[in-house]
Amino acid sequence: MRHHLSSNWRLPLIPTKLSPPRRSQPLFSRKRLESLAPAIMKHALTLVQAPAGYGKTTIVGQWADMYRGEDKLIAWLSLSEEDNSEKRFLSYLIASLSITKSNFCNESILAINSELSSSIEVVESILLAELEASREEILLTLDDYHCITNPEIHSLMLRLIKNRPENLHIIIATRSEIPIRLSKLKLENQLLILGVSDLRMDFSELEMFLNEVVELDLPKNVARLLYEVSEGWVAGVQMAALSPRLRKEPKQFLNEFASGSKDLKNYLHEVLVELLPSDCEEALVRCSILERFNVSLCEVVGGVSDGNAFLEKLSRLNLFIFSLDDNNEWFRFHRLFSDFLRERLGQLGKKEVLALHRLACNWFVAHELWSEAVSHALAIGYSDLAKTFIERCASEMLEKKPNGHTGQLGEANTRA
Repeated sequence: MRHHLSSNWRLPLIPTKLSPPRRSQPLFSRKRLESLAPAIMKHALTLVQAPAGYGKTTIVGQWADMYRGEDKLIAWLSLSEEDNSEKRFLSYLIASLSITKSNFCNESILAINSELSSSIEVVESILLAELEASREEILLTLDDYHCITNPEIHSLMLRLIKNRPENLHIIIATRSEIPIRLSKLKLENQLLILGVSDLRMDFSELEMFLNEVVELDLPKNVARLLYEVSEGWVAGVQMAALSPRLRKEPKQFLNEFASGSKDLKNYLHEVLVELLPSDCEEALVRCSILERFNVSLCEVVGGVSDGNAFLEKLSRLNLFIFSLDDNNEWFRFHRLFSDFLRERLGQLGKKEVLALHRLACNWFVAHELWSEAVSHALAIGYSDLAKTFIERCASEMLEKKPNGHTGQLGEANTRA
């Protein structure tokens, strides 16, 4: 049961920030993720981090709803860029907890609203004491934490996590990695992390979503195509499923959708503009000519001065890139994001795009990665050069064959 905000607040608070957003469509039950709810109450911190559109707010809202009505206090805070003042952040944090039961956190409310201006650390101590004095388990959800950029607030959160009472469990939902040291929590087995691989729809969930939420009975091969195009990205599935054309001409629509529908372009553009400075955006567009990329290619083709820092930033922001190996050496873009970037590539002009392919081709040749060298040579229009690379690639493949087969294939190659 939610209680009213105290009248002692000097800072005008927005009540809607203290409850999960209202859903505009029927709730889609993802039992695979819902089953993690018990684990949340066994960890101090649950970190849900993924790019926009992976259903973070929805699932953490479902977890909160599952515990609502039990003998637990369920607090929610939706964050925004305006919450980057320490006092404002802590005020909202206290307010979200205070409305979970009558007369809760009253001392904290008085302290942060005092004309004597208690220090943030003092208010924190009072709050922690009140939380510990509560007999109930407390679940505090902080949604859209990526909006917080103030280092002092990150330090505040670190202290809160470090000094937490055992009955406090925190969920943080964010698009990007949070700059808070969590290694000790990991060692104590008090940290639960969910990323893209956990949040993306699997095929059975996609089928269930189509059948139960949008009431769309697609042939299995069409549903499979939607899954391949979206790679389980929830927002992508939703945007495609809501289009009338998916019912009328599904295959043609999905092929066009993969190239970027208007809604998809607008969505991804907003994500880019919100998260990245223009120079990073341009580097992403330049790198979109690559099927895969690493630190060196980001510098050569993307034009960034520090490829390591660039990739670390993209990974930290969870910007639709996936690692292709355990060593985090090679990466690729999400398919829809790659198509979106390649469409913007045309804005650079044909001459510039050809120059990028030339840079990429030279890099792959220098590293003897012939298959990709061929692709970029063909993109430039150098078919003879591509043929040379193919022969070089075939030659190396023959050299790697077991001795029993090399001779025969070599003779065939000579005759050809």
